[in-house]
Amino acid sequence: MPRWLPDPVAVIGTATTIAVAALLYAAPMIVSKRSSKDERERYRLRNFFTTVVVFVAAAIIVFLWAHTLKEKGTFLGLLGAGLAVALREPLLSLAARLAIFTGHIFTAGDRIEIQHMTGDVIDVGFVYTRMLEIGSWIGRVQYSGRLLLLPNSALFGSPILNYTQYLSCIWDEVRLPITYDSNLEEAIRILTGRRRVHERVPERRAA
Repeated sequence: MPRWLPDPVAVIGTATTIAVAALLYAAPMIVSKRSSKDERERYRLRNFFTTVVVFVAAAIIVFLWAHTLKEKGTFLGLLGAGLAVALREPLLSLAARLAIFTGHIFTAGDRIEIQHMTGDVIDVGFVYTRMLEIGSWIGRVQYSGRLLLLPNSALFGSPILNYTQYLSCIWDEVRLPITYDSNLEEAIRILTGRRRVHERVPERRAA
């Protein structure tokens, strides 16, 4: 065994795992194009596959190096517990990303509302979900011009409203300020686009 390679199985296995994981990043593009014609579904499948690749690669690397650290198990256990507490939010965000694509909760292009924030999803990252904000100080369903960065960990323990997952239309309400003193006939004419009785349609002249 070479001195510069104390544990060839772990070293070679880690290098092979990283190389295979990097190659598999190109596979979701081919798989998603063949499996679905919907752009949003292709996005979901592609990101779900890359998330699984990252989790599996990390698990394999940890398994390869675990046997070399048996004598330091207590120290690593305390270190791992400390990291789990310190990195609680990032770890929850990674788990939430996997839950988002596995459970078909939402994907890019969906309009969602979570924690009283509404917007159109443009990307679901490993830690943050990016949305184009709707509403806020802007009336009703208009874009505010701001980009919302929502931690994926907010998924747990919060209700999520998805407006467009199964419907392609956004339901909205149009309020008409018509009172008892309003001219109902004139209001109906304006809404229906009809002309007044005394109005004449201009005659067209022959060219």
